[in-house]
Amino acid sequence: MGTTPSNSVVKGIVERLQDIQTEKTTIEAEEAMLWKQFYGLIDDTVGEDEPFRWTHPDLLLTIGRVMATNSPRLDQADLKSLLPTSQWKLCTKQEQVFNLERLTAAVADGKVSKDDVAEATTQKPPTARKHFKPASKAELAEIAKEKLS
Repeated sequence: MGTTPSNSVVKGIVERLQDIQTEKTTIEAEEAMLWKQFYGLIDDTVGEDEPFRWTHPDLLLTIGRVMATNSPRLDQADLKSLLPTSQWKLCTKQEQVFNLERLTAAVADGKVSKDDVAEATTQKPPTARKHFKPASKAELAEIAKEKLS
């Protein structure tokens, strides 16, 4: 086996790791606070959770918020509990594996209630994504054009 490192070296490393962890936590908290302030200002301007795109003319950075639409999710267990067995079999394969195409056909034929399908379907709210990157060539050109004006 190798030699044991000195306690003072290990202690120094561990203390520095603790310092870094504390600094990291402080920086992350400050970043979260600054984003909250920034989005508060943007929300006051464009509306809460509305998409936007803005290029800072001096920093040449584009900052924005893209709202991604989440697709509805059909909870098969909920639908199975809502439908009578005969209707559930209409939208499953013989092994009783859920099949969306069969469900769609059964609803279209009026054999499965649209209301039951709607009750078993959930829609997540849009997801906000931070958009922070260097300005594009087009945005840089627009800034240069504005500065010339």
